Amino acid sequence: MKREIEHKFKIGITEDSGEILTRLKKIVIENGWSILNEKEVSRTFVYYDTPSQKCYKNGEIIRRVEGFEKDAKGKFRYDFKTGSIDNRYESSIWMDHELTPEEIVKGLTLSDRYSDIIESARANTKHNKMLISKNETRVEITLDEFKLLDRHKKPLLKVGSPKGHYLMGLRDLELELKAGDISDLDELALKVESITAGRSSKQKYSQIIEILRANGIL
Repeated sequence: MKREIEHKFKIGITEDSGEILTRLKKIVIENGWSILNEKEVSRTFVYYDTPSQKCYKNGEIIRRVEGFEKDAKGKFRYDFKTGSIDNRYESSIWMDHELTPEEIVKGLTLSDRYSDIIESARANTKHNKMLISKNETRVEITLDEFKLLDRHKKPLLKVGSPKGHYLMGLRDLELELKAGDISDLDELALKVESITAGRSSKQKYSQIIEILRANGIL
């Protein structure tokens, strides 16, 4: 498994993305980092769990990600994540066809611990990514936006809200070390925290399940 080294921050669901990105770039440049590239990508995330929500209770994630560009390793990526935010490990497999739940746990070598998974949540996502460098250190900054969907792939809307307003969603900001010195990442994170709503200790899947529960969906 590959270890993820990252800092996560809360971002208000109504915050303006353009303004956040502008403030981020200012912090990056003022602290001696160079912006190597920027891009925006859209994906669909499908989460799996047991009927008793064993993954959620264990703080682990099984998911399918789709919507990749043509030059990706495959049409679908299946991920398993385990561990706390500051000690997170991930394994993945790429496929050109959609797997059944049974094939997912077999492919991720999870049959001994998650034998009865079903789809538990789904979201359309947008990711504003910025790869930056300082000396030999590379960090990927990602502003994530998740809009939750029902089983029919329709947005979950607040009762009585104007059409198009999402009932459920979340946003956060991640700084992930891609190469180099972790102290550079930690120093940058201290600066970035000032433009966020604070650090986040929860994975997105845990947040999604809690949002669904709070709104009577689960």
